Order: sequence, then structure tokens, then C-alpha cells
Amino acid sequence: MGIPTLHISGIVVLIMFCFSGSQSSGEMVRTVNDEKILDIGVILNLGSLVGKEARAAIEISSQDFNSISRGYKLKLHHENSGGKPLLAVSSAEKLIKRKKVKAIIGLETWKVAELVAELGNRFQVPMISLAGNQFGRMIPGVIQMVSNKSEQLRCMANIVRTYNRHRASIIYEDMYDDNYSLSLYLSKELHNAGSEIEEQVVLPPYSSLSDPAYVVKQKLGMFKGKLSPVFIVLDLSLPMSKFDGLSGQVAFIEGQILNPRKPKLTYNVAVGDITILANRSENVDFTQPFMESGLSMIVVAEPDKTDSLIFLKPFTPTMWLASGGVLIFTMLTVWFLERSKSPAFQGKKLTDQLATALWFTFCSLFHAHGDIIYRNLTRIVLVVWFFEALILTQSYTASLTSMLTVQKLKQNQITMEWLKQNNARVGCDNSTFVCDLLERAHNFRKDTIVGINNYTEFHEQLNNGIIKAIFVEYPYERAFLTRYCSGFSVTHQSYRFGGFGFAFEKGSPWTKKFSEAILELSESGKLKQMEDKSFQKECLMEKANATASSDSKTQSLGLGSFWALHVYSLGTSALCLLLSWFRSRRNGDSGHANIADGQPNGASQREHRNLEMDELHDQTR
Repeated sequence: MGIPTLHISGIVVLIMFCFSGSQSSGEMVRTVNDEKILDIGVILNLGSLVGKEARAAIEISSQDFNSISRGYKLKLHHENSGGKPLLAVSSAEKLIKRKKVKAIIGLETWKVAELVAELGNRFQVPMISLAGNQFGRMIPGVIQMVSNKSEQLRCMANIVRTYNRHRASIIYEDMYDDNYSLSLYLSKELHNAGSEIEEQVVLPPYSSLSDPAYVVKQKLGMFKGKLSPVFIVLDLSLPMSKFDGLSGQVAFIEGQILNPRKPKLTYNVAVGDITILANRSENVDFTQPFMESGLSMIVVAEPDKTDSLIFLKPFTPTMWLASGGVLIFTMLTVWFLERSKSPAFQGKKLTDQLATALWFTFCSLFHAHGDIIYRNLTRIVLVVWFFEALILTQSYTASLTSMLTVQKLKQNQITMEWLKQNNARVGCDNSTFVCDLLERAHNFRKDTIVGINNYTEFHEQLNNGIIKAIFVEYPYERAFLTRYCSGFSVTHQSYRFGGFGFAFEKGSPWTKKFSEAILELSESGKLKQMEDKSFQKECLMEKANATASSDSKTQSLGLGSFWALHVYSLGTSALCLLLSWFRSRRNGDSGHANIADGQPNGASQREHRNLEMDELHDQTR
């Protein structure tokens, strides 16, 4: 009977409870980057299937806790007991004394738990055992983290009742102390289910037998002539599959079928991150890809150097020229409208008048000149100019602020050709085909290709300069950047693969069914949702911002965004010029007609007087 599925959240809660107890007693923990590191020991028999499953479950629970915890981080220290109690005790002592662990998880059997518990009580280190329940039996200092075996035995009895079987036989090995208790409890549950135990066979420990096959055959011969068709095996040990012989360790594959007529098992389906490739398609059928795949190159990014002309970059050169042209035209319009009325233009040369008009128009951005404006048309021109200037200054400020705030990352000038020419060392995932692809298809030298097993090594060797770039498939690139959000630049090479898919036997009807299911998930958007959920959005957003800010030219505002505003301002100024010109022509004609009739017009007289004053000033100069 194997260990039930681990309750991940319960393990984390118990660890933190034990940690709080150790803190209250005055023990200190390591602190790294303002986070408290809690060292946890794990002792499992990694040679067994149960031990491997338990290790995977514990690592997943630790990763889940570390991803959401802000103040504490769990660090696991694994030790392999090999199923030997004395080795488990030695491993526990090493973890307590050398690693200073605050708790120990594992201890799959009560025999191991009892021995290690004595050590834990001596050093005040709590133990979390994965051994099954002993029907009320407790060990001081040991916390049980698996479901009660009585529920499993009750389930077995219900299965026997479901098939309407009234007789059963029990077989178990007399190796663990609780096997006898299990048989008694099972007998009780079978009785409650309306069945009875016809025969109970107790096998001696395999390690004590010189000829185990003969003993087992003799014991099983007792069932000849019995009526019970149901046989229940309780916790049969597997030391017979792995033990120490005279010439070394003797090991067999757990679950291997020794049948010469079928020496190799055939798998119907292979699932996981399997890349669809041409040479693989010769041997298997692939489903539709559920994720895109291609070759990505990751390099260390450097901050962009300081730009002394960054204040010009909020606008494009065309935008600067257009804005300057609007300013000059507005200045000329103000001069034309006000030169005959404003004292600021009287008695000055033409160049001085233009300079005054330019200064007047530019300074109007910062303070009002309502007291020295004499014509309503000028006021209309300046209102439109103020509106345009306000929009331009606000847009300029926002764009410049964005450029100064966002830290731009520029990609190193590293390409695949540069790496090959300089014989630079590059990294790749040692468990994929990418390393072979770099050597075979891209002509990298074999001694420059470094096979790496995990993302931590990728990060360390890139930052330390041991390797200049890493080549991974696109999904692995996203996973890397999800874990290490910033400081790296990515180049997607122009090499695409078939994507990730499931592999089936040639001609399998399941290939079509799985492909249809993948297409349905893709069309409904669920596949994209699952993909986004697998990666942290905040890290992807940070990567997107860094990529967007790496090219400052794309942030400059061009004429295309403001051409309508410029046209509106120029049109208003031109219209006011035309109205002023027509009004002066009309007033001039009306004045000449009145003079001919002997009735001079007042406006005409004032205009005539102004013209005479202008001529007099010109003569005096």
C-alpha cells in the first residue's frame, strides 16, 4: 500500500507552525535580500516509486509557497535513505548539524520514523512523517501528514462487497510492525461488509529467506481447493528488486515484466513538451500543435548611454520644422494686423518690427498681452495660436517625461554570426535537440556549446560572462523571462519548428481525436488562457515595456498626429489676413467716394492721417 497523495497546503502550514515555534525559542534563520530563508530537510527513499512521487509533490508545494510568500522562502535539502533506517538516522543527523534545518519531512515507514524521532527530540527539530496511520499509535515529535489507512481498508472492503464476494484471503509480509494491525482492521471491515476471511497467509521477510521462490510457492499452494476468489496483498516489500550482493548492488527495474516473447513495452501515446520535427514524424504521428515553437537567443542587455540631445527627440525633425513654420506665419500675421495700430511698431525699421512681432508672439505663450492688442482679428489669431501651443507643449512634456522615466534597454550587437566568428561560448538546454541543432545546422563548434540543465545555471553563467548567449525554444524563453523579468534581451531567430504536440503510434485513431480537441480549445480561446496563466503577467509586461522603450525613435511624435491642428491655425491666420485686407480696401474706396462728393468720411480721414504720419516718419529717418 503506497503513500497517499500529499496535502500540499497542509505541509506548508505545518512547516510554518514549526518555524514559529523555533523562533519563539530564540533560534535564528538566515536572511537573504530581506527574505528569511527556512531550511527544510527531506529524507526519502528515492529508489522507490513512492519516494520519487513524494519528492515531486514536496518540491511543487515548496515552489507554490515561495511564489506567493513575501517574507519567507523555503529551501529544501534532500537526502536519500535508500530504504535503510540507519542511513535515514545518519542523514537526519547530518541535516540537523550541518544544514541547520528547522524541520524534516519524509520518513515513509514507522520504523524509520521511530528511530529518527529520537534524534529530533534530542535536538528539538520536529519531524513530518509520511508513514501511514498506526490506528491511534503516536510517536512524540512526529507529525503525520497522510490520510488514515483505515479509510483505505474500508474502501477495499467496499470493493469486495460491490462485486458480491463473501470470501477473501489476505497475504502480507511479516516485515513491518503494523501489518498485523492492518490485517485485524481489514478483517473487521470485511465483516461489516458481509464478507469473511477464509485464509490468512503471512510471508516471512524476504531478507531472511535463502530461497524465497520456494517459500512463496509453498505458501501459495495452501490456496488449492479454496473457494475464495479474492486475494488482498497488504504492503508487500520490494527489497527483492534491489539489494547488495557479494559483487556489488543488484537492481531490477520496478514493474518490469520478464517475458521473452515481449522484451519491450510499446507506448500508445507520449505527452509533454514534445517538439514536432520532420525526422520524428517518420516514426510517430503528431497531433495539431498546442503551442508555437521556434529558436530564441537570449543575451544580457545593457542600459542605453546618456543622450545629450534627448530634449529634441519628443518631436520628429518634420514636426519641429512644421511647428516653427506655424510660429513664423503667426508672427507675420500679428505684425500685419497690428503695425498700423500698435505704438510698439511705430517709428521702427521693418526688421525691428518683425523682431518685435516674433518676440511678442513667442512671449505670448508665457504671459498675456491683452493691454497692447488693438484689433479683434489679432485676438482671434492669438487664441488659436494659444490653443495649438498648449497642445504642443503638453505633448512634448509627456513624451520627454516618458523617455526620461523608462529605463531603455538596448540589445547588444550580438548575432549568431558574431558568436561563430569569435568562437564565443553559447548555452543550450542539455535535454533538448537544440544543442545538436546548433552544431549540425548552424555550424557552431562543439567545444563552444555548453549543455545546461536548469534556468538557474543559465542565469548565473550569463551574468558571470561564462557564456555570451543561450539558445532555447520560444516557450522556454518565456519561462526564463517569467522567472528573471529584466536585464535580458531576446532575438527570435528565423528558424521555426512544428510546435509542441502529442505523439501517437503510426495510424492511431486517437491522433485525429486529440487534434480536434486541441483545435476546439484553440478556437474557444481556452488554450491561450491556459498559456497566459502559466506565465506571470507582470514579468511579461515588464519585458514588453523594455522592448518598447529600446527604440526611442518610435516614441517621437510626428507631423501625422498634429497636421490638422497646424492646418487649423494656419487657416485661421490666413482668413484674418484676408478679412483685414478686404476691410482696408473697402474703407479706402468709400473714403475716395465721400471726398469726391465733398463729404469726407471720418474713417477715411483717420486712415489718410495715418498714412501721412508714416510718410513723415520715413522722411525724417
